[in-house]
Amino acid sequence: MAQSTNDTIPTAIRLGCLWRLDELLSALDGLASALETKADEFDDIVKIGRTHLMDAVPLTLGDEFSAWAHQLDKDIERVSGTLPDLYELALGGTAVGTGLNTHPQFAEHAAAEISEITGLPFVPVPFTEPRPRRSFRRPGRL
Repeated sequence: MAQSTNDTIPTAIRLGCLWRLDELLSALDGLASALETKADEFDDIVKIGRTHLMDAVPLTLGDEFSAWAHQLDKDIERVSGTLPDLYELALGGTAVGTGLNTHPQFAEHAAAEISEITGLPFVPVPFTEPRPRRSFRRPGRL
C-alpha cells in the first residue's frame, strides 16, 4: 500500500519536531532561569530605558532581564501548546484529505502503530467524506 507524499512528508516533519521538542523546551527553560538569576543579580543597577532610539524612563537592568525571562516563559507556553496539533497525523488522507481509495481504518492503524513505536500519543486527523460536486455556473447562464 502506498501513501501520498502529502501525507508522509507532514508526518515526518511532525515526528522530527516532536523528537527535538523536549530538547528545545529544556533549553528555553534553562535560558529563562538564567535570565531570572541575572535579573535578581542586576536588580540594583539603574539604567535609562530607551524607546524608538530616545531616552525614556529609568529602570533597572534587572527589570530588563526579568522581562526577557517572562517573554521566554510565554514562548515555552506557546510551543507547548502546539503538542495536541503535532500529535495529529494526516496519514491515510490521500486524495486531498478525503481518504479516497484508502482502507477506512488505515489512519487509525497507522497512528496506533507509530504511537507504539515512538511512545507518543498520535491520533489520526479526522477526515471528511467527499462532498457532492457543485456546479459553478450562474443561474440564467449557459
